[in-house]
Amino acid sequence: MKKKISIADILDKNSLKILAGLLILTFFAYSPSFKNNFTNWDDNKYVTENPAVQKLSAANIRAIFSRPQQGNYIPLTFLSFAVNHSISKTDPFGYIFTNLLLHLFNTVLLFFILARLMRSRLVALVACSFFALNPIHVESVAWITERKDVLYLCFFLLAILFYLQYLERFSLPKYFLAFLFFILACLSKPAAISLAASLIAIDLFAGRKPTDRRALLEKIPFLLTAVLFALIGMKAVNTNTAEITAYHLNIVERMTIGCRNLVMYAAKIIFPVNLSAYYPYPFRPGEPFPASLWLYPAGLLGACAGLLYYFRSNRAVLFGTGFFAINIFLALQIFPVGDIIMADRFAYGAAPGIYLIIGYASAGFLAKRSFIPLIVLVPFLAFFGVSTAARCKVWNNDETLWTDAIQKNANVPLAYYNRGSFRLQHGDVNGAVKDFTDAAAHRQDYKDAFYGRGVAYFSKSRYDSAEADFTSALKIDPVYTDALFNRALTRSLLNKLPFSEKDFSDFILLKGTADAYSERGLVRYKMKNVQGALEDYNKAIALDAKQADAYARRGLLKLEKRDTAAACVDFRTAYSLGSGLVKDVIGSYCK
Repeated sequence: MKKKISIADILDKNSLKILAGLLILTFFAYSPSFKNNFTNWDDNKYVTENPAVQKLSAANIRAIFSRPQQGNYIPLTFLSFAVNHSISKTDPFGYIFTNLLLHLFNTVLLFFILARLMRSRLVALVACSFFALNPIHVESVAWITERKDVLYLCFFLLAILFYLQYLERFSLPKYFLAFLFFILACLSKPAAISLAASLIAIDLFAGRKPTDRRALLEKIPFLLTAVLFALIGMKAVNTNTAEITAYHLNIVERMTIGCRNLVMYAAKIIFPVNLSAYYPYPFRPGEPFPASLWLYPAGLLGACAGLLYYFRSNRAVLFGTGFFAINIFLALQIFPVGDIIMADRFAYGAAPGIYLIIGYASAGFLAKRSFIPLIVLVPFLAFFGVSTAARCKVWNNDETLWTDAIQKNANVPLAYYNRGSFRLQHGDVNGAVKDFTDAAAHRQDYKDAFYGRGVAYFSKSRYDSAEADFTSALKIDPVYTDALFNRALTRSLLNKLPFSEKDFSDFILLKGTADAYSERGLVRYKMKNVQGALEDYNKAIALDAKQADAYARRGLLKLEKRDTAAACVDFRTAYSLGSGLVKDVIGSYCK
């Protein structure tokens, strides 16, 4: 057992001042994000349109913990959103501010862990400076959806901190606290399962033998829990109806992609330039696997051999490398999720391994009274801070975010689609049409791009073009209900009534909403099918008693039948529900 290390041993006055200064600088570097808005990239699904977080109630908490949300089982993350919503509703500032507070707390935790692990405040301070200010972490902090990153790492680091304290005296309360925080981390993001392997790496760094019986027994609860949450995570992903990936590669190609990504993540962490919200594969689905990618496994194998040869007795370098590799492994796309090849956010929990090596190397130079690290690190960290502030502004809204992504990678259909959606929502219909057209050009089977352009054309009363685009979307996905409903509306306006009626009928078979019955009733009324129209209006009202248009239309139909009293009841109901269509009619017939 090692000597117990107190907080006073770790945090002297100078370290406290430097750490406090770092936190203040980090706060100001991220402060531009306080003006940011929700994005249309999952923020709507996770927060603004998610009924499970709209109210902090027992029913919603049960829902959050009892089933996956958005293809993830991360109940603590969604619970934190519910708490945020109960305080700040849909003001994005509260969510972003919470993310930043967690990032700052993670910086402090990382300092205590590294100072305890490395027995060096200097190593810890340098490493924490890189972690706090590196612009690669902006995505995890400024993007509201990525609450799961900052939250899981908070619990992850607390688990490590208590585990290190446990190793000093083999105190069971510390062990159980480490295990508790591990569970909380897994409930925040499945990536936390890597802690089990990380603890083994910590044991090796601390000089414990891998065959030590106590060490092996300690890991069993962590390993079993990791397996459990891995299975839960896989099941949650399968609840998402979207295709996991369009890239169907064999295991050798996947391993090659993994080698490439391992190199690229390390490079991006050290030199965070040309950052983007979206990194596409360097080839399209169905294209031949690029021969240049085969160079990565050979290069990585050579780098590992060199690392083991030159640093075989340097536990700090080997541990930092191992920690990085363990915690980035699940993000290497060996097990694919989505059509991105990598993402800045995936580096958040793995990067401390590299920062440890940088801190260790810097401390070594300074111990020899070499000021080279200061000459390099000060401008480097200044660049980080300025870049972080600039990167926060990129996440201000969907226009700035997706324009930046397009500038970095011009062949990303999702970027054009999301920017087009934002432009359409904010009245730039021509800009939206161009973006949706570009999205469809880059991906011919992109049903949402055709649908989005159809909506844009519809808003400009270009109904023929809208009908064509809705039809294109339905050729790709015949059960695309939004496209089917809007094509039915469009055909009604084009006076293609039989086709419109059929579309509404097909939609009702798939998704019998009150709106669909009300709109089909109007089409049937135009087709002189009065009885069919009345049945549809009755059905719409039965499904939704607040269907103002259905009451108004049914009232007009009753008025034609000279049932004025019954018609006036419907008109007054429609007016009470907010329909402006019946005000004049009430004045004329319902005195």
